Amino acid sequence: TEEPLRQQLLSYATQQVSATIDAARDAVWALRNMPAAATDAGSLCVGLARDFQADSGVPIVCRVAGDSFRLGEPATRELMMTIREALKNSIAHAAPRSIGVNVRFAEHDLKIEIHDDGRGFDSGLSAQRNGHYGILGMQERMRLLGGDLHIDSDPASGTTVRLSVPRRQKAMEGN
Repeated sequence: TEEPLRQQLLSYATQQVSATIDAARDAVWALRNMPAAATDAGSLCVGLARDFQADSGVPIVCRVAGDSFRLGEPATRELMMTIREALKNSIAHAAPRSIGVNVRFAEHDLKIEIHDDGRGFDSGLSAQRNGHYGILGMQERMRLLGGDLHIDSDPASGTTVRLSVPRRQKAMEGN
């Protein structure tokens, strides 16, 4: 009768190890892909979209509007990791024909919208179902920045991830 409990504990341990490996990969990616001086979120988004398009073959168009401002290195790194997760989720789960990334610098904040035309999902389902912690990680990063994350998805019309980051993040300023 201990076998079901043993299987449940083994499954949980496997999920935790997988989540830890994913976090380590993300950290290594961030270190390799963000030069110390690169804190222009618009340019970094364009580069990220180009890299994902080259790797996946999915057309990704990135548009940048407004007067660019720097967020600081730690905040920019967290933001890029969040955008990377949104693109990774779209390509891995939605089978999109295309993805659009809109970056808009406004007076008080930076707004980013990532939209795919693929298979959406029921956003009412738990973010950590089946051991997928990507959305929870995105939420945590936005919380850390004092920003917002909203996900709208429908199985028939794709998914839109909206990020909003204040121009100044007290906890994340790099200077």
